[in-house]
Amino acid sequence: MDLSDDDADHEETLNILRRITRVIRIPVSTGGNVMRLEDVKKILYAGAKRAIINFSRQDSTKLLEAAEKRFGKEKLAVSLNDFDTLFKNCKDIEKCTSEIVFMHRLDIPSVMDMTDLPCTILTDAM
Repeated sequence: MDLSDDDADHEETLNILRRITRVIRIPVSTGGNVMRLEDVKKILYAGAKRAIINFSRQDSTKLLEAAEKRFGKEKLAVSLNDFDTLFKNCKDIEKCTSEIVFMHRLDIPSVMDMTDLPCTILTDAM
């Protein structure tokens, strides 16, 4: 996850991603600071298997739909902070992405009842 504060740090993160994807064969999904279609393109062109779009950001639905049309759902994932967002937007998420990244620990059985998409839980505790 790219947590950079400015454009220079963001570009450095993309350079690191390029170096990593040149030497490893493990699929990499990358997100953070994905605010425009151009950001999705840069992440994918740097070698990531998927770009992760933060679904809690304003206008994330529009960005997700545009990215799906341009790159395909297999190249996209969304990050979610809560189960409510999945519940309210499940159809759009399933239509436009191929993975969900939860930023907090959730009730996994409830998530599994809601969607068949692969899910990753990313927390500092697990």
